Amino acid sequence: MTTALSYYKALYKKINRLPIDLRSLAIAKCIARDAFRVGKKVPNSPIEDPKRYKKVSQLADSVLNGDFYLISEVLDLIYKDPLPQKHWIAKFLHTKYSAFKPVWPVVHLLHQFGKDKHKDLYDRELLRSTPESQEFSVMKEMNLTLSPDDIPIKPIQKIHQNQGIDNLVKQMQDFYKFICRHPDVLLDHKAKSFEIVLEPTRFGLPKSVAARERDYKTKIGYMKQILQHVHKL
Repeated sequence: MTTALSYYKALYKKINRLPIDLRSLAIAKCIARDAFRVGKKVPNSPIEDPKRYKKVSQLADSVLNGDFYLISEVLDLIYKDPLPQKHWIAKFLHTKYSAFKPVWPVVHLLHQFGKDKHKDLYDRELLRSTPESQEFSVMKEMNLTLSPDDIPIKPIQKIHQNQGIDNLVKQMQDFYKFICRHPDVLLDHKAKSFEIVLEPTRFGLPKSVAARERDYKTKIGYMKQILQHVHKL
């Protein structure tokens, strides 16, 4: 009976002989390795995806037999074809940026260098201008109070499915630390800070709600770009 390891070795030998640049060759080897680590799509099959395996194997054979015009198809398989993703990566990429807001690390620059009185003013304005404080509250609107034994009625707000969001941020943070230790994987890109850094206005006050929202969206969108760029390496 042919084992998965036998299939892997046979494919690896073909890939290793392909007449392509070293960078693409290294990526192709990583893709082949990872393909044998994910769950099988076909029960009782020694390989993860028999159809894809056959396609890659036949394409490699054709190139090795002299059909060099097919090298472009090899490069398409390496750089364009969708690849199996780890569960947390797929979930992170498909989660809206707003779901990360309660747990994503944020640094307010004024807290780092401002005087206490300036910090107090900044924090008061920040609290007053948060989207949560501007939500419609039935209790506040009708000037009602509840006894301590009653459960308060929460403001009307958009609820996110935050289960697992903490873990996604932690996974991304660990991944980002790995990128920082190996900056060469980003090629010509320079890694930016993981935290969202919020600068005050020239008056020492918080940015507007819209500007802060844009910072969240930009930062988390940048992290998604990094994942899409280097997760297969």
